[in-house]
Amino acid sequence: MEAQGAVMLFRRSQNLSGLQYTTFVGDGDSSAYGSVVDSHPYGPAIIIQKEDCVGHIQGRMEKHLKRLVDQNKGKKLADGKQMTGKGRLTNKLINSFQVFYGMAIRKNKGDALAMQKHVMAILYHYSSTKEEPQHHFCPEGESSWCKWQVDKVSGTRNYLPLKNPLSPVLVEMIKPVFDELSSL
Repeated sequence: MEAQGAVMLFRRSQNLSGLQYTTFVGDGDSSAYGSVVDSHPYGPAIIIQKEDCVGHIQGRMEKHLKRLVDQNKGKKLADGKQMTGKGRLTNKLINSFQVFYGMAIRKNKGDALAMQKHVMAILYHYSSTKEEPQHHFCPEGESSWCKWQVDKVSGTRNYLPLKNPLSPVLVEMIKPVFDELSSL
């Protein structure tokens, strides 16, 4: 139904509004784009580009992490603890990951390598300890969201280490999700 509706919108756009839509904004999981392209609503010479909605892409982080939590529900990890709970993968932390993931995409549009680096920064930032800072991927400079990086540049001391950083065991379990969602 979604695909048929998209084709209909593109086909009638020229007659109703005198417009040719040259960009399709979708959720990334839909067959609607392929249906629109295959229908050639403005003839074969007009190319319709695809753009994925950042909000939908951002939601993939939550979906992947919640699936990982569900797959490991009740299981003990290598460190003897479960995946969820204090200092572990909570809904609040998943939400933070999702928000920062969206920021990494938006702030680095057109620069895939920077986007990849900033997505990985999220994971390592949340595993950072006072003894082992993990801010090597975090955005640098005074405008960074990472207070450790801001302190480094400005000479201030505003950064406070997380009370419950992610354990190395949990980082290893979550890392494939970050790798997949930041792959080039």
